[in-house]
Amino acid sequence: MTNDSSNSQTASQSRGELNSTPVTGSTVEHRHQVIKLAIDAHAKFYMVARQIDNAPSQPPQKFGREELLKFIAKQVGLADKVWTCYEAGCFGYGLHRETLALGAANLVIAPQNWDERNKKEDRPRRQIGRASCRESVDLG
Repeated sequence: MTNDSSNSQTASQSRGELNSTPVTGSTVEHRHQVIKLAIDAHAKFYMVARQIDNAPSQPPQKFGREELLKFIAKQVGLADKVWTCYEAGCFGYGLHRETLALGAANLVIAPQNWDERNKKEDRPRRQIGRASCRESVDLG
C-alpha cells in the first residue's frame, strides 16, 4: 500500500511546485529594511550599538577598526539601508569615508555633553547612541 501524501508530494516536486510546509535547515535569510549602527569611537576600539528595523537597540559590542569595517560590510549585505553615526572628534573623517565606501550611509554629528549639570552621571550607551543619531535626522 502506498502513501497518498507521499505520492502527492513527489508529484508536486516533479512539477517544480513549492512545498507548503517549511523546510528545516533552510538557508533563506530575511532581508531587513534598515539597520542603524551608533558608534562610540575611542583611540583603540569602537563600541557599537545596533538597531534592526524598529526593534529595540541591541547591547553594545566592542570592535577593533578592522573588525568594525567587516561588521559594517556584513550589515550592508543584510539590509536595504544601513546608517552609521558617530560623534565628530579628534579622529578625523577616515572612518566616514571608509563607511561610505562599504555602502553604508554615515552621519558625523557634533559632540554633545550628556552631563550638562556636571552631576558626573553616565547615560547608558544604548540611549546615547540611539538618541544622538535619532536627534540628528530621521533615519527611517
